[in-house]
Amino acid sequence: MTRFVLASRKALSAQSSLNLETALQQFVIDLREDGEPENTKKAYLPKLKEWFQYCDHVYPTDPYKYNMNFDKIYLFMFFQTFRQQKKRGGNRQQQQQDIYFDAEAYDNIMRPFAGLSPGQRLLENAPHVENPISESQFATYKAALRRIYNAQINNNVNSLHWDHVWLPALKELQRLIKSRKVIIKRLQHQEKVTREFSPYAMVGHYNDIEDMLWTDSNGRSWRQTVANLRHRYCLLFLTSGILRCESLIQADLSDHLSFYLPQRDQDIHPMLLLIMQIPEGKVNNGRTLFGRATRHKLPQFCPVGALAMYLQCRFHVTREFNNFTIEDWCTNSRWFDIKLLVDVDGISDRTQPMKSDGYSKHIKETLLKLGLPTNNLCHLGRKLGTKTHGPMESFCL
Repeated sequence: MTRFVLASRKALSAQSSLNLETALQQFVIDLREDGEPENTKKAYLPKLKEWFQYCDHVYPTDPYKYNMNFDKIYLFMFFQTFRQQKKRGGNRQQQQQDIYFDAEAYDNIMRPFAGLSPGQRLLENAPHVENPISESQFATYKAALRRIYNAQINNNVNSLHWDHVWLPALKELQRLIKSRKVIIKRLQHQEKVTREFSPYAMVGHYNDIEDMLWTDSNGRSWRQTVANLRHRYCLLFLTSGILRCESLIQADLSDHLSFYLPQRDQDIHPMLLLIMQIPEGKVNNGRTLFGRATRHKLPQFCPVGALAMYLQCRFHVTREFNNFTIEDWCTNSRWFDIKLLVDVDGISDRTQPMKSDGYSKHIKETLLKLGLPTNNLCHLGRKLGTKTHGPMESFCL
């Protein structure tokens, strides 16, 4: 990713090589970014490219056009604030041509403000935007720009403090985006139930969602059957463990830990706890994520049983551990890196995480069939879990 960030060094060709301190700092940044999840790279990379293409368009003759300052960032973020939101997934044709900045849209937005006299108001000619970017998208742009800024600081091509770059005027843009959200929803006659309340409406249909996922597991091929059992396990475990799907796809088979709690007088059986430790997830920030599950009173909602069904079907198809001996199981390097969620297509590397699109697409299809559209599809189980769980004991055998 930083090969785009370092494009700002084009104007400083006089410096033939990096000094030791700069090289070490850049190495740490590259090493950290290389280990980031693919979804994070997918979110930031187009915005980094868009910044450099914006600089090429607006400052074509400036030898230091990529170097950040307040004026450049404000024009860029003003354009983002008043442009139409891009369709999900981006424009494939433009991406194939490596075009990420819409120069025509930028010129159209800025044209009414050219030659503005002091004290003149242009509210009547303000850019009209029906579907603007959200506050979260604005924050993502800010984070992407901060990465470029950090790289420029580490490479000694920028000496401005961040507080002198991200001035209060940019914070006003962010407040504008937040305040106009309600106005846009009213003009577009959008549903008034917000995403914060949608999980509450979903809880009552949890049984229907699980039932449809279970029915879909009766697939026409082994690959389809394993995939649908995997989706069902994801929903049940994410709900029980209150985890994000992007974190679960990073989990290895070796991340599981199970033990029994001491049996109490009122317990029929000792309580089995299944703990998942995920050292590398979506938002770990150096901490280990923990998910937990226990046996459910109702078999259809039991995440432990869902895990057993998925793994049993997967191992039956892949035969990946058929020839394992006791010595193999005692040799951690033989199986510790194998992922929990895999595709059984026969060609995928089982030591690499899957893409999260498969689960979210299947959940979306399921919800649409049930007439239950919702946001944050990859977080569906996590959000359901926060609304479903009372004391864990009420769900245990």
